Order: sequence, then C-alpha cells, then structure tokens
Amino acid sequence: MRKSPRRRNTKLRETIRDKAGELFAQAGYGNITVEDIANHLGISKASIYYHFASKEEIYYEFNLVAHERARVTIQKIAESDDPPLEKLKLAIENHIDLLSFNLTKPIMMDLHWRFVFPKKLAAPIKRSRKEYDKYLRQIINEGIAKDVFVDLDPKVVGYMISGAINFIPQWYNPKGQFSQSQLKEIIVAYLLKGIVK
Repeated sequence: MRKSPRRRNTKLRETIRDKAGELFAQAGYGNITVEDIANHLGISKASIYYHFASKEEIYYEFNLVAHERARVTIQKIAESDDPPLEKLKLAIENHIDLLSFNLTKPIMMDLHWRFVFPKKLAAPIKRSRKEYDKYLRQIINEGIAKDVFVDLDPKVVGYMISGAINFIPQWYNPKGQFSQSQLKEIIVAYLLKGIVK
C-alpha cells in the first residue's frame, strides 16, 4: 500500500471511508472499485484519491477505526459498575451491532483483514483485537468470581462467543424471517445460556 501524504481528517474523508465500508460489507472488498465508491457518493475518483492513496488505504482505515471503536466500547462496559451478566449481555449486543447491523459506520465485517494487510499495518488492528479479547475475558472472569457464570476457561468461552458472532455476516439476511432486534434477542439468549448458572 502506497503511503499517502498527511491530510486533515475532513468530513468528506470520513464519508468516503464509511460509504466504502458499507459497500465492502454488501458486495465484498474485491468486488468494489474506487469508481464504485465515487459513483455512490456522486463525486469524482480524483476527490477520493485526494483523501486516500488507494482502495486498500480506505479499507485499512475503516478496519482500524472499527476495531478501535469496539475496543473502547467493551472497555467502558467491562469497567462499569453493572453486574457481570448485564456487562456480558451488553458486550454481546454491541459486538453483534458493530459486526452485522450497523452498516453505515465502521464495523468488523471482514474476518480476512489479516490476509489483506502487511504485518506492519495489521499490527494496530491486532492490538485492538487483543485488547477487546482481554476485556471480554475480564467480564467473564468477574462473573465466575461472583458465582454468576459457570467456571469454564474464560479464554475459550470468550473465543467461542466472539467466533459465533463473527460468523453472522456469512448467513445473516436482512430480508429474512426475523427483524434485527428479534434476531439479536435470539442470539444473545443462546450465547448467555451456555455460561450463566
């Protein structure tokens, strides 16, 4: 990925990033071109290249913002005074929203980002993911300590919860039988059932 010059983080830059992410989520990164992004926004390709050096750079920034947003949110949940069960419920709901339903904002929608970026670029995203996993395990540990959750390995349980949610984009259909809120309720109930005493 060619390194772009430093530019101010303008509103248009954010708009380009978010629209591109929405299109990537809908059609796949490989199926969307810079021209597609420009056409959907009603601007020229030159306008996009003024803010981003390449499509890969847009995708990278989108993923970086998405993972950082997820990390910040789960940290707030983990460090709140809510009971462990409420914390885990909120963490699961937030993960589902970020990954599957909130397509107009940066989301963690592609499980294969690590194969797209060089290791140096992937490192900040990987750090955010590790922090996310740490706070999720912190919530699970707290629930175990307070005898609310079954005493199972928090790392394994955390990975199982995240893994189940991460797979939602592979099968979720917004035109399907259930509304977003109904589907989220089902998923949350199912995932909590496996850990709550």
